Amino acid sequence: DLTSLGGKVLHITTTGQGIASNPFYNGNVNANQSKVWAYGLRNPWRLAVDADTGALWIADVGEKQTEEIDVVGADDLAGSPTDFGWPFFEGSTPFRGTPPAGTVLTGPVLERRHGDGVCAVVGGRVYRGRAIPALYGAYLYGDTCSSEIRALSVVDGKVVDDVVVAEADTGGAISFGSDAAGELYLLDGAG
Repeated sequence: DLTSLGGKVLHITTTGQGIASNPFYNGNVNANQSKVWAYGLRNPWRLAVDADTGALWIADVGEKQTEEIDVVGADDLAGSPTDFGWPFFEGSTPFRGTPPAGTVLTGPVLERRHGDGVCAVVGGRVYRGRAIPALYGAYLYGDTCSSEIRALSVVDGKVVDDVVVAEADTGGAISFGSDAAGELYLLDGAG
């Protein structure tokens, strides 16, 4: 539903108006549709732009069984709209309905099934610091039900590594930040 702002990535000016390069921009700067840059997300819980590549990373919380991480290269975000597939798919699993004929969907780069501490993915950041060279270029993320902080490495759109790099006392809440040098910070629910 392009008239709703939910489940979308918006590209707006500082005054909240849509930008003419948005795929659904129609000259009506007050219309919700004019603000939509990408859609087909269920509940995106943090997004990050990689400072080196311009790629957009999105952690999208599933409804019933699958959490997903989506990544789209900077070049792929220019021009035609990006549709991540919700509600037709939860991850790569058919969920509800059938996409209209000719719809091009962008699937997740990583899926995690519910269970074993997985219940709601929390997006992080791509590590571009110098303190931990082995993590350079990896996307760090977590989950509200797990104490695991994971590092996801993707090369040419394929996962090459998804490993636990730290444990945190999340208390059900977690958030990531970074400084000007690309070092990451983790805020957990336990303080």
